[in-house]
Amino acid sequence: SPVNFLKAKPLPPSYKTDLSVFGGYFSADRFVKTEHSVLPFSHILCTENFGTLLTDKSLGYTYAFNSREFCLTPRFPDSMAPFGGERLTVRVCGKFYDIISGATAVFSPQKAVYFCSVNDLVFRTTVFLTDSFEKIVSVDMISASDKGVDIAFMMLPTLSVNRNNSNKMFYKKSHKCLTFFNPLATEFKGVLRLTASGEESGYCVDAADFLCGRWDFNDHKVKSQICGALINRVLLKKDSSKNVTFTLSFCPENQKNHDTPPLYYGNFVLNSKNKEIDLMFNTWLPHQIMCSRINGRTGFYQTSGAFGFRDQLQDCLAAVYFDRSLLRTHILRCAARQYREGDVMHWWHDIQESDGSFRPRGIRTRCSDDMLWLPFAVSYYLARTGDYKILDVRVPFLVSEPLGQFENDRYESPGYSSEKSPLYEHCVKALSRIRLSKRGLPFIGSCDWNDGLSAVGE
Repeated sequence: SPVNFLKAKPLPPSYKTDLSVFGGYFSADRFVKTEHSVLPFSHILCTENFGTLLTDKSLGYTYAFNSREFCLTPRFPDSMAPFGGERLTVRVCGKFYDIISGATAVFSPQKAVYFCSVNDLVFRTTVFLTDSFEKIVSVDMISASDKGVDIAFMMLPTLSVNRNNSNKMFYKKSHKCLTFFNPLATEFKGVLRLTASGEESGYCVDAADFLCGRWDFNDHKVKSQICGALINRVLLKKDSSKNVTFTLSFCPENQKNHDTPPLYYGNFVLNSKNKEIDLMFNTWLPHQIMCSRINGRTGFYQTSGAFGFRDQLQDCLAAVYFDRSLLRTHILRCAARQYREGDVMHWWHDIQESDGSFRPRGIRTRCSDDMLWLPFAVSYYLARTGDYKILDVRVPFLVSEPLGQFENDRYESPGYSSEKSPLYEHCVKALSRIRLSKRGLPFIGSCDWNDGLSAVGE
């Protein structure tokens, strides 16, 4: 039967309090979660092509290239679930403990740190990303007495949208490493690896074996559902410390394994008389805009992984304060998601072709305010940069049959037109698509005002 994984005791760090808020406090660029809450506080670390969503209660899930279409470990958007697709546990004196659940979580733009204690053991777990599609889980531990500790990192390999076909997955065990391959993953190819430092004492590939505490003796066969767990035996002397580091990495096929986690703040510093606004503007809003909205396109309750035509244009308008090139790049990306007729793709996933190019796969709709965000974003960009040359950049159109009389939307993967038109013409087409009343006012249409109104003008 499953063992009872006990919660570790929180161990609040002694950081200077700059601002106390609901749930915890801010200290420099950190948020320290000190108060218990039923709903989780989530934190996203990501680059353009790799990321992880953590919470104050679990190590969450990890993805590569697209937060929905290619999860390396599964998402669990259930606030009452005991853990996500990854778990860090210890066995001490015959009892099992989850050293993330119950710990004090400290979030900052580049990492998450969890502080906790188990009996006379103290743990500090640091989670961060590298520039090589790697999620590092580094555990420092110190004991007040001589003690043996078994520490294990367990994850549920996915390599897909979900784990529906996880029984088709292959794995290979080598020294301090478990490698997983999903033969059904055709759009994003590669292998998932779990490695560990220190002395390995065992491993599990069956979730029931791990959750039932069969860490020492199991047949290393998948009997229920496949998992990956590496277990290390650590012998601690009194008042001594040791480190065990687990690395969850993705090795993409035919792809350069380099994706640097950037800093999203520091280019623009707001110094106002309001400390709350300064903290949010200078650190946390840039981080949220980039990690949750532009790169990750994910959150605890909703993970679409998709670009929304108006969504990310709005986000990039905010990003202009710390990286103007983001808005320029995304304006041209959105212009290439416009059909010849002037309407646009409402949302899409960029799917990489065999030649390395990207082709959108998304939905053509009758949404009426999407296309207006293109000329609005362009005018906003011009006013703040003076880069009028962007109007001459030539961009292709999407090509497909217009929606039929009884079609409200269509999910498709259209091709591109052979001819390219200046961005200025794309903006003109967007404006000319809008239906106007006799007084020159635009009719309210489908999904208008950010979905707040629909079909009022029909």
